[in-house]
Amino acid sequence: MDDKLRFSLIHRPAPYNRAPWMALASGETTDQWDKVMSHLARWLGWHLNDSELIIWLAQQGGRLHDRWCWLIEDELDRFARLEQEGKAAELEEIHANAPTSSSGR
Repeated sequence: MDDKLRFSLIHRPAPYNRAPWMALASGETTDQWDKVMSHLARWLGWHLNDSELIIWLAQQGGRLHDRWCWLIEDELDRFARLEQEGKAAELEEIHANAPTSSSGR
C-alpha cells in the first residue's frame, strides 16, 4: 500500500476499458510497454527474417512500435560496431546461436 496515493477526480488512472493498449505493431501509435512486451520484442527481433513474422506484422497494420524500431536499430548498430572492430569470433558466435542458423538452438 502506498500512503502517498490520493484519489483525485482531475488526475486519476483511466478506467480499464479506456486504458491504452500495448502492441508490437499496429496501424496506430500505442503507448509505453511493460517489461514483458520489451522482452517479447527483443526475442521476436531474432526472427525478423522469418516470412511468417513479416506477414503477421503487415496484418497488424505494418507500423512497428517506436520502441521496437529502436531495439532493432540498436542491435544492427551493435553488429556493425563488432564488424568494424574486427570481432569476427563474437559475430560468428552470435550467428551460430541465432534461431534460424543451421546450428542455432
